[in-house]
Amino acid sequence: QNKEFYKALYCDRLLALLQPENAYSHLRLARSYARTNTLNKLIQHLDLALQLGLEDKELLRQTKEFHPYMKKDTFKELLLKYEMVWE
Repeated sequence: QNKEFYKALYCDRLLALLQPENAYSHLRLARSYARTNTLNKLIQHLDLALQLGLEDKELLRQTKEFHPYMKKDTFKELLLKYEMVWE
């Protein structure tokens, strides 16, 4: 299963390179980094997705790959930066 995550990560990295201005390509990449336990890259690409206009707070809340990170300070600080805080 881990091997499949790295394949998905590779594809999502290509997508973000081909569509650097697309918020959802960076969201997909952030999800892939979450699956591979790479917090700094997750934050970097989620930040880019939010900068590019991702506003769907419920989508972020329901993204199961982000659940293990939701209590981490860096994740909470990023959401606070975009006023996307929830309890």
